[in-house]
Amino acid sequence: MLVVLLHGYGGSGEDMERYIPLVQNLPNVRCLPLDGPEVCELFPSKRQWFKISSLPDYLYIQISEQAASVVSIASHARSTENEAICFIGHSQGAMITTYIGLTNAIPNSSFISVSAALPFIEYINIGSCRNISFIHGQLDEMVPLSTIVEQLEYINNFEVDYQFLEVPFAGHKFDAVLGQRTFEHFTSHYL
Repeated sequence: MLVVLLHGYGGSGEDMERYIPLVQNLPNVRCLPLDGPEVCELFPSKRQWFKISSLPDYLYIQISEQAASVVSIASHARSTENEAICFIGHSQGAMITTYIGLTNAIPNSSFISVSAALPFIEYINIGSCRNISFIHGQLDEMVPLSTIVEQLEYINNFEVDYQFLEVPFAGHKFDAVLGQRTFEHFTSHYL
């Protein structure tokens, strides 16, 4: 299985690499941490997938463009045409992960979105999606828990079979608590 790791705003693929030891000894699991294509506006030594100041309709266009790029990279990185892919994204990366999953851009893949905000959700042509999980810290101040819960209520109107996990004592940052819980969920549900 190819695990594609998408960082959040002001992060990098290198930041996601620190979690690879949690899965590197699993049979047939390879990790591909990706970097956002843009220099981060607030942290020039880091990366971003898109500008955070965008309005939802323009944000949707940016996310769909980045999702197409990520899908292309992941498809070419497969060791075989049928190799399974799991996308794990945090924050901005979770928006892209969610978009790929809900639009069924790569069928038979799995998706874990961590600390996601989905202000673009009403613009997506949502397809049938089975293997998607949303993981959110109870103490997240950037994207309050109530925000994702409300956005998931919208998703309930479609054929989306998802899991939602609240992580106690976790905030927005993809730190040891949120990272550990994410990869525990990955190994117990997607392998």
